[in-house]
Amino acid sequence: MQKKCFLYVMIFATLSGCHVFNPNIEQKEMKIQQLQKENDQLKTENQELHQQNQKLANTGTKVLDRLSSLQKKYREVSEENRDLSEQNQDLHQKLYQERIYKQRKYQEETQKDAEDLQQEAEKLFKNYDGILEKESIPQKQNKQDFLLEEDIPALKKEKALEEKQEKKAASSEEKNKADISILERLALKRQNLLKTKQWSLNDERMLEDFKKILQSDLSSQEKLKTIQEALAFEKELERKEAK
Repeated sequence: MQKKCFLYVMIFATLSGCHVFNPNIEQKEMKIQQLQKENDQLKTENQELHQQNQKLANTGTKVLDRLSSLQKKYREVSEENRDLSEQNQDLHQKLYQERIYKQRKYQEETQKDAEDLQQEAEKLFKNYDGILEKESIPQKQNKQDFLLEEDIPALKKEKALEEKQEKKAASSEEKNKADISILERLALKRQNLLKTKQWSLNDERMLEDFKKILQSDLSSQEKLKTIQEALAFEKELERKEAK
């Protein structure tokens, strides 16, 4: 028992002596623990930084891929724009040429229509002159007949008057033949356009005006002008029919 007590005393003394002779051991242990803790913390931070770097690397790869895709798309769009620009230039040139062609064709057709109208009007005007000449001949003959028939019985004189009236009516009918011809053509156009619902109130008014004017007594100059207007109106109706 005494030996055990002695051993405990010796161990305690030894331990006490170690602390007495080495007072910095506890501080070193605390420092080691602190350093180990800092080391663990640095490892954790290092792992976090590594993860962040990995994310940044992945993001950078995605950005590069996106940039490459955008560059490729930009090249494709540039090529497409260049092709469209060339097509637009070609189309603009074609449209310009087509417009010039249509303008030239329209001018030629307008000129031809004007010439045709002028020729037809002149032809009708000549017909009127011939009709007027024919009308003047029977009038002279009738005057001579009256002078010669002064002593003829009343029955023959009445017969001569009837013949004169018939000739005058025939001459008047021949005079209005050209007017009736253009009016008949306009009436036919009216029927055709009514079927296609292209005949307007304005067209109806113009036709009625032409009827009134051409069926009235006019001078040759006024008659020619009215015929030209009627022929131009007929051309407009023909364009409507062609649509």
